[in-house]
Amino acid sequence: MTDQVFEALFEQYLAVIAQMRETFTSHEFILCLARQNQPLYIEALFRYRDKTHRGVPAPFMRVHSILARHLHAYPELIEMARPDASSTDIFGRPSKCAEWRRLSGEENQTEGHHELVCQRYQRIFQRVDDIVARIKQFQVEPDFSQAVTERINRTPDLGLVDDAILKRFIKLIAYSNNARADVVGRIVHSGIFDRIFRHYDVQEVADLEPTYVIQEYWPQIKGIRFQSKVGRMINCAKRLLDIQSEHGSFMRYLTKQNIPTRIHTMTDLDSFWNGFDAAIADLRAIRMPYFRNLTSLCHLLLDLGYDCAKPDSVIMKAAVDLQIVSPPRKKGSFTDKERREVVRLIQIYAMCRGIRVPVVDLYFLIHGGQTNAARFVQSTYYL
Repeated sequence: MTDQVFEALFEQYLAVIAQMRETFTSHEFILCLARQNQPLYIEALFRYRDKTHRGVPAPFMRVHSILARHLHAYPELIEMARPDASSTDIFGRPSKCAEWRRLSGEENQTEGHHELVCQRYQRIFQRVDDIVARIKQFQVEPDFSQAVTERINRTPDLGLVDDAILKRFIKLIAYSNNARADVVGRIVHSGIFDRIFRHYDVQEVADLEPTYVIQEYWPQIKGIRFQSKVGRMINCAKRLLDIQSEHGSFMRYLTKQNIPTRIHTMTDLDSFWNGFDAAIADLRAIRMPYFRNLTSLCHLLLDLGYDCAKPDSVIMKAAVDLQIVSPPRKKGSFTDKERREVVRLIQIYAMCRGIRVPVVDLYFLIHGGQTNAARFVQSTYYL
């Protein structure tokens, strides 16, 4: 898969940058990268063999453009000295490209910038530290530690097939719209969804009629709250078929957005939201039920193992209590901008404290009193 090839090449950037002269061009960097990673480089070119520029085959141009742009992801190591340095391309033809300069230790501001960002939110983060300490004081073992460990170990499976994606879609839709987490949990674990939705075969689910499912099974699944969810679950299967036809699978599509699976730096954070915005725009364009919305897409990424949090009513309640956002004028009527702000701050807090974002999401769920999360602390926590 193309994106896996580029991701593997991107993993070599730190080592190659360390080998470059004090100043170097994008062409020189790409030549060094290609020489040391020839199988990956050839695979990338092969994947782009049909790409053209002004009607002329241009796989080298396309691949080199992607590789050159990624140098911007390392502002802590290099800076652009000029955008139009004279150079020769891989075919020896005169050309122009960016010239880069390696930063010295004194100029490398990554650690300082990291500390500056953390200091900016010091007061809010201290309040979050306080609730984390209180949660640990009242934690119920071994359930609490098991829940934390599970969230620490979440990792996106980039090869996940669409049947498994559909299963996640259906589960997350069931939990949405303030459905009681404990009630939905019992429905999910009963196996009834497996039977209703044909073990999540995408084509078979796409062929289902919502009215049939509701007539036959609603008494057994009414804990999901709204019958309209059934139709949207089925429509998710239909939209997955559309994505399959263009991208091969949902996970192949998602990896094309270059959303970092882990957030260690502010550069990672910016890349996360750039990829998120691209994905949500595409999902809105094809009218994907639920997951074209900010909260639901955040929930999906969290469930898949990305460093994300779900800004639902419980998380937002905790955010209000921690004075991250102001109380809404109308109950539950937070804007997407406010929800996004909360997720971003949770991500920055996790980065500053060196912990996983899904773990911080759990802390917020516990503090907000979500029915399923409240069992991880003694009831006296809420007194």
